Amino acid sequence: MSDDLTSVLQAALGDAYALERELGGGGMSRVFLAEERALARQVVVKVLPPALAVGLSPDRFRREILLAARLQHPHIVPVLATGEAGGVPFFTMPFVEGRSLRERLASGEPIPVRETVRLLRDVAGALDYAHERGVIHRDIKPDNVLVSHGSAVVTDFGVAKAISSARDGGGTGTSSATLTALGTSLGTPAYMAPEQAAGDPAADHRVDLYAFGVLAYEMLAGAPPFAGRAPHALLVAHLTEVPPPLRAARPDVPAALAALVHDCLAKDPEARPRVAADLVARLDDVLASATGEGVIPSVPAAARAAPSSAAPAGASAGRAGSTLAGRRTRAVAGAVLGLAAVGSGAWFVLGRGRNTTAGAPAATSVAVLPFVNVGRAGQDEYFSDGMTDEITDALGEIPGLRVASRTSAFAFKGKNVDAREIGRALSVGSLLEGRVRREGDRLRVSAQLTGARDGLTLWSESYERRQQDVFAVQDDIARAIATALRLRLVTDEAGTTDARARHGTADLAAYDLYLRGRYHFHQRGAAALHKAADYFGQAIRRDTAYAEAYAGLADAMALLPVYGDTPADSAFRVAQQAADRAVALDSTLAEAHTTLGLVHKSVGRWADAERELRRAVALDPRYPPAHQWLSEVLIVTGRVQESLIPMRDAARLDPMSPVIQAELAYALGMAGDGPGADAAGRRGVELAPQLWTTHAFLGYAYLFTGRTADGLAQIETAAGLDSSVVPVLGTLAFAYAVAGQVPRARVLAARLARAGGLPGGSAMAPTIAYLGLGDREQALRWLERAAERRDSWLYAMSVNAPFFDPVRADPRFAAVVRGMGLDVERMTTDPRR
Repeated sequence: MSDDLTSVLQAALGDAYALERELGGGGMSRVFLAEERALARQVVVKVLPPALAVGLSPDRFRREILLAARLQHPHIVPVLATGEAGGVPFFTMPFVEGRSLRERLASGEPIPVRETVRLLRDVAGALDYAHERGVIHRDIKPDNVLVSHGSAVVTDFGVAKAISSARDGGGTGTSSATLTALGTSLGTPAYMAPEQAAGDPAADHRVDLYAFGVLAYEMLAGAPPFAGRAPHALLVAHLTEVPPPLRAARPDVPAALAALVHDCLAKDPEARPRVAADLVARLDDVLASATGEGVIPSVPAAARAAPSSAAPAGASAGRAGSTLAGRRTRAVAGAVLGLAAVGSGAWFVLGRGRNTTAGAPAATSVAVLPFVNVGRAGQDEYFSDGMTDEITDALGEIPGLRVASRTSAFAFKGKNVDAREIGRALSVGSLLEGRVRREGDRLRVSAQLTGARDGLTLWSESYERRQQDVFAVQDDIARAIATALRLRLVTDEAGTTDARARHGTADLAAYDLYLRGRYHFHQRGAAALHKAADYFGQAIRRDTAYAEAYAGLADAMALLPVYGDTPADSAFRVAQQAADRAVALDSTLAEAHTTLGLVHKSVGRWADAERELRRAVALDPRYPPAHQWLSEVLIVTGRVQESLIPMRDAARLDPMSPVIQAELAYALGMAGDGPGADAAGRRGVELAPQLWTTHAFLGYAYLFTGRTADGLAQIETAAGLDSSVVPVLGTLAFAYAVAGQVPRARVLAARLARAGGLPGGSAMAPTIAYLGLGDREQALRWLERAAERRDSWLYAMSVNAPFFDPVRADPRFAAVVRGMGLDVERMTTDPRR
């Protein structure tokens, strides 16, 4: 629990409440237990993480929460009050005694059918009441249903809408994460309706009815439909598969109840019950048909499906709060290249470490493998990882020494791989390994330099110092490596290393917070990025001249729209402010210039983007993301052949990066190099077979080079791994069409058009779909709509891709190109030269 947040929150609450302890929470909130002194009762206080509150209007959030607070129903946990602490909104709810339905299911004890019906009736009544008042939950699941004194109560109604409305201006403006778009993307994969999984902005209250069906199925069968599958497979199953018959898993379920559950699980919202009141009525009929407990019996646990493996929630409304951090807003301002390229930026703003080219001479090349944390398990790993990064940084400053990239070195974390194999994979001649232990105020570090060719020890040493000497330990190791390899360590004029000059700060507390932020940043995911931004912010408050912390905050904010629910416009605004500040503090910081280039690219400031990225490459030629994103700018602006140089540099600098390999395949495919694209794309898939981006980029490359069947197979795999990436679905429709599967293409195109015609929908998805179908009029109409909206995907992808060849000579296409600030002659004649 953050002392800063606790003290700020307690100050905002005043004497009315006394914080007792933190209960936990999901990505949407941190949850605290407090005593409301006036009434001598316990309440929970939910606080939005500071990073999640970026760009959010506290007044609008308060107004929306007050609307939700009007939900006064016996089966809804009400909102009691709202306020803000240090500019961050919070709200209070009653503390509910009991346990979550998730805990009840995880216990393995079967719930009698009659009790199940009664609990479901409570939930249906809550939904009916809320829907009548225009409030959709969007994340109904066992974690958000509390069982107290034999009744069910639903928690977290209205919170998601409050956050999204407070961000997008209450439904106005051109934010890429409007209320509709954000709302429909909320949810948990196991409980998401098909239209919700596909990010359809037309999704309405019936997503709650589908989730209710999943909830009911799990309560009766012991596991939700399609249990045991990975999240991406769950989304595909909800989109395409019919759940197994409920009565096959539990024969004693009354036919009327089974029929109701399966009606709720209909793929087509029109085939589900119309409103939640219909659920209440049908459940009442089921109860009325029972004359006693024996009429709706229970079955032994052995006859039921295995319980869900999801972790149990706590007993309070806060501890059973909705887990909203896992959802993704896909209408992001395009951080990276290509139809699916947002993922590439998400993976490769990785280290602050300086990196190196592969193929270096053995005596002057090294990989710093992740140092092993042998201290407090699970608590100090951020410190050992940070130590690895800092030593990588220090070694990167040594003239003549080539250092493997962080991404590539960390690919071997926790793996028992022979030194020679690592050396071959990273093209280095030596490996640095280490162990870190922190005990009290003591720091123990052991390090060993090994020859990658023969496994012989070149140098080893152990250090035991005070924690305050952590900078000195890092520098001592760097000096020792330089001596072992007979190289010179860069120092200042006095021959010593200044702490701020080397580490960005002399404040050990700020440095520790920075390491924590960087650790969470590398974990990715919405919750981790929120934590990273929070820690970077705390480091900045400790040391307002900490340029690296500003750069870290810029990177975290630039990625939040990809992984979480932060709108792209507000996130990039904060990212640019932080990066500008980092550059003002240290104009030589390549990472900050790289992030500035990313921000400029996302909004179509092409010249500014190229300038910042070339500056970053000049400052640190060994930083892979600078080369990667420079290549993306060159591709988007129609200089494909030129783009191959920096993209190949990025691949040499970071040979274990799956997305850089995938982007190289895309660029080579655009350039017409089929064999090269095939090799790079397959390498990307081999490195990360579960990453949708690698399959998507390889699929695009195949389509560009005429391998239609192979391209379709890869695009189908990508869509299966993450069906919420709407432009990938547009490319899937394109691939269906050119592969001769026109009916499937038309159905998917029509669906994408319905979604794209609503606020927050992607106009680029139907554009690509109709280009594949040969409907030039529809394609141009959607392309013009994308330009009018300044569709983020229009700026993320390249309009010089072969998809657009059928309309390239049309004056309407030229008008779109001109409006984007691109070279019209280049884009309408030979855009891939």
